[in-house]
Amino acid sequence: MHPQKIKNLAHQIILISSQLNNAPSLSSSIQNSQNQDYKKLVLEVEKAWSEKFSGQYIRQIIGDLLRIALAGDSEKLEEEIAKQNSHFEKYETLQEVYIPLHGIEIYSSDVLELGRVKLFQVTQERFDELSSSMKNIIKTMAYSDTEKRHIAEENRNELEEKLGAGTICAKFCVVAEPRKAKELAIIEVTNVLKILRYSITAFDYSGSMRIELGLADQKSSSGRSAFAISEQGFWDNRERLTQSFRIHLNDTEKQKFHEIGLFDLSTIMSKTENKKTEFEKTLLRFLHWISDSHEQFEKENQLLSLFIGLESLFGSGKNAVGFGVAMILGKGLQQRLDLKNEISRLYTKFRNPTVHGSESRVDEVSESNIIYLREITMKLMIHMLYLAKEKKISSRSELQKLVEEMQLS
Repeated sequence: MHPQKIKNLAHQIILISSQLNNAPSLSSSIQNSQNQDYKKLVLEVEKAWSEKFSGQYIRQIIGDLLRIALAGDSEKLEEEIAKQNSHFEKYETLQEVYIPLHGIEIYSSDVLELGRVKLFQVTQERFDELSSSMKNIIKTMAYSDTEKRHIAEENRNELEEKLGAGTICAKFCVVAEPRKAKELAIIEVTNVLKILRYSITAFDYSGSMRIELGLADQKSSSGRSAFAISEQGFWDNRERLTQSFRIHLNDTEKQKFHEIGLFDLSTIMSKTENKKTEFEKTLLRFLHWISDSHEQFEKENQLLSLFIGLESLFGSGKNAVGFGVAMILGKGLQQRLDLKNEISRLYTKFRNPTVHGSESRVDEVSESNIIYLREITMKLMIHMLYLAKEKKISSRSELQKLVEEMQLS
C-alpha cells in the first residue's frame, strides 16, 4: 500500500469517525451503521487485504483505527494504518486446516490429493501428533500448571470428537489468519466434493440408497424412522437411506479417475479466476449442477439439476439440449436420432412440468431415468474436458457454434 493510499484511508477514517462521534458505543454504532462511507471503506480495505485476512478480522482492525481517529491523533492513525499494512505484507503464518467429512470411506494408508486439498483417514498416530502440538502450545500460555492440564484435556477431548482416529478429513494449507484460512478451506473442500460427487456415476452404486457426502457438520439424517403400536404389539424400524462413497486408491481406481477427468477438473478448479477460460468456467457450472443432483433427495429434483447442467452447455429448450447431446455424443445418424429423441422426450415429460408445476407426479421419474442422464452428463464432461484441454473450444458460444455446424454438415 503506497503512502498516498495510507493518507487517503486515514482521511476516510477521520471523516467517518466525525459522523460517529456522538454515538454512545462505537462498536454498536459501527455494527448498526448504514453509513455508506463506512461500507465503502470496508470494501476498499478488504480488496487490499482479503488474500490473508477475513472480513471480520479487517472490520476489527478498522474499529481500532476509528478509535484512534476519535482520539484526534491523525499522525498516530497513519502510523497504525502503515503498521497494519506491514503486518499484512509480512504475514507468513501457515495454517493447516482440517475439515472432517461424512459419506466417504478411505483406507488408512491412502491419500487422495485434488488440487490443494488432501483427503485421508486420520490415524491414531496423526491424532496423537495433533494433540501433542496443541498441548505444547497450551504450555506456553499464562496459566497455572493445573489450569494448563485442564485446558489440554478439554481440548484433546474436543479434538477427538472432531478428528479422532478413523475420521475421514480434508486438509488444506494456506498462509492466512485462522478465520480466513477456514473460509478458504471450506471453499476449496466444497469444490473437491463437487468433483467427487460427479465421479460417483463411474462406480457401481445401484439400489435405493443414494450417496451423500459432504462436510461433517452438514450431514442430514441418513435414515427414516417409524414406530407403530397396536393391541398385538409394537414395531420399531429405521430405514437406511444413504451409503458411503468408498475410495480405494489402487491402480484400477486411479485409472478410472483419470479416464473420467477427475484430475483435469481439479486442475481447472485450482486456477485463479483470471486464469480460467470462459469455457472452463462453463464446465465448472456444468459440474456444479451435476453435483447438485446428488445432493437432492427427490428424483424429480435430481433430474431437474441434470437438465439445468445440460442447459448450461447448450442453452434452454428441448431442441437445444437434444441436438447438443446428440451431435457431441452420437456416432452416426441413427445413434444421433436416438439420443436426440430420448433427451427431448425426457425434457418434455419432466423438465418443464417439474419447474412449472403440472400434473406430472414425482413417482413417474424412475431410477433408470436418473442413471441414464447421469451417464450422459459424465460422457459429455469427459468430451468437454478433452475439447478444453486440446484448446479446441474456449467459450460456450464456440461449443454452440460447433453443434450448429455439425447439424448442417
